[in-house]
Amino acid sequence: MYNNLPLPWIRPPLNNKPYSRMKLKRQPYMKATLLRKIVLPKKDLYQKELSLRAPSTRQKILFFTHMAKQGPLSGAEKTLLTMIQELSTRYDCYLIAPGASTLTITVQSLGCKVKFHPFRTFSLALSKRGFPEGALEHFHQRQPIPNLVQLIRSINPQLIVVSTAVNTVPVAAAHRTGIPVLWWIQEVIPVSQSLSKFLSFMSTHATAILGISKSTLAFQQHMTRRLPSYLLSPVSNDVAQKTPATWPRFRRHVRSSLGLTEKDLAVGFVSIRATQNKGYNHFMRLASLLPMNQLPIHLLVRSDIPDGTAGFRKRCSQLVKPHLLSRLHLLPTSSDLRLIYPALDLLIVPSLINEGFGLTTLEGMTFGIPVVAYRSGGLEEIFRATNNGRFLAPKGNVSALATKATILLQRPNLRAQVGLRNRLAIQRSFGIQLYRQRLFSIFNNLLSRRKG
Repeated sequence: MYNNLPLPWIRPPLNNKPYSRMKLKRQPYMKATLLRKIVLPKKDLYQKELSLRAPSTRQKILFFTHMAKQGPLSGAEKTLLTMIQELSTRYDCYLIAPGASTLTITVQSLGCKVKFHPFRTFSLALSKRGFPEGALEHFHQRQPIPNLVQLIRSINPQLIVVSTAVNTVPVAAAHRTGIPVLWWIQEVIPVSQSLSKFLSFMSTHATAILGISKSTLAFQQHMTRRLPSYLLSPVSNDVAQKTPATWPRFRRHVRSSLGLTEKDLAVGFVSIRATQNKGYNHFMRLASLLPMNQLPIHLLVRSDIPDGTAGFRKRCSQLVKPHLLSRLHLLPTSSDLRLIYPALDLLIVPSLINEGFGLTTLEGMTFGIPVVAYRSGGLEEIFRATNNGRFLAPKGNVSALATKATILLQRPNLRAQVGLRNRLAIQRSFGIQLYRQRLFSIFNNLLSRRKG
C-alpha cells in the first residue's frame, strides 16, 4: 500500500528497490516519517490553511431591490436574481431589501449577504399624470435615508446597483456616500408634466443608467444632462428550461389534471396578477372571439387571483358566456415553469401598458411556444428580434389579437414551425452566453472607472 503513495511523501528506498512491509518495520525512521504525514488531523490542516489564506480582494457590489413579498418572483426580481447569480462568481455581492421575500431567500442560498431595512418606493415616477412640484423631495424627507447611508458605508462597496425606476430612496442615499450608482431602469418612464423634475433628480444622483430595452431608455432624449448608459436585455435562465426532455411529461401531467387531451388546444395567459394593465379582461374576451365551436379550445390562466378557484369562477361568469365556462381553467400556483408553459399550445400577452421588456414572452418562446401579443413597449423589440412581427396586434385591438391567434390555432404545422423557430431565435438573440459577455463588459467598465 505504501508503494502507491506519491513520491514526496516517501524517502527514496535503498538500492532503488521498492519497500516491503518487513523492510518498513526494520526502518523505524521511515515509518515515523510516513505516520507524521498521514495521520495529521484534518482539522489541523484546515486551520493551517485558514491561517495562510490571504484576505479576499474581490470587489464589492451592493444591490437594492424594491419588493418584499413571498410567492413567485416578478419579472424585475427574476432579472435581478440572474444578475446577482452571474456576478457573484467574480464579485462579492450584497443585497439590501425592505423585507424578507422569496428573492432574499434565494440570494442568501447563493452565498451572498442580505440585509434588511424598510423603505418605500416612489410609484408616482411611473404616473402618466406626473407628480406635483416638490412631491419627490417631500417623499424623501419621510424616508430613512440617513439610516441607509450608514448601512451602505458599513458595507463599503465599490459600486451600487439600484433596480427599477420607482426605487428612488436608495439612489438618494447612495448619492450621499459618494459611491458610484448604476440605476437599473426596468420600466418605461412615461412622458408627463413632471418628467423633467424626475430626470433632473436622475442626472444629479446617478452615475450611469442601465436599461433592459431601448424602450426603457427612451426618456434620455428628454434629458438636459446625459449620463453614460448601457443596454442589457434580460435572459431566460430558469433551470426548468435546461431540461427539455422532461417537458412532455409535465405537459401530460398538467393537461390530464385539467381533463384535457392532446387533441385539445390550450391558450394561456401568464401574469403574477390578473390586472387590467396586463390585459386580463381582454384575454377573457377572446372566449367569444375565438372559434370555440369549431375547435376544442381551452383558456388557461396562471395568475394570483383573490379567493383562488372560487374567485376565478366568479370573475369568469362576469366576462364569459355560461356555456363556455367549462373551457376556462386556473393553473395552480407554482414557481416551476414546467408546470405552466409546456401545457400550452399558444401564449397570449395582451398587455395594455408599455412593457419594459416582457419576460413572460421570453419564457414562452424559450419553451418553444408561439406567442401573440399587443404592440407594447419592449414586447415589440422581442418580436422583431425573433422574426415574429406578424403576430403583433395594435394595442387594445382585441379583434386583431383574436384573428392572429386563430391563424395559429387552425394550422398545427405553422404552430410547430413557429414554436421551434422561437426557441432557436431566443437562444441566438437572448442566450446566456451573450448575456454574460455583455454583463461582464459593462461591470468591468464601471469598476475600472472607479479604480481610475
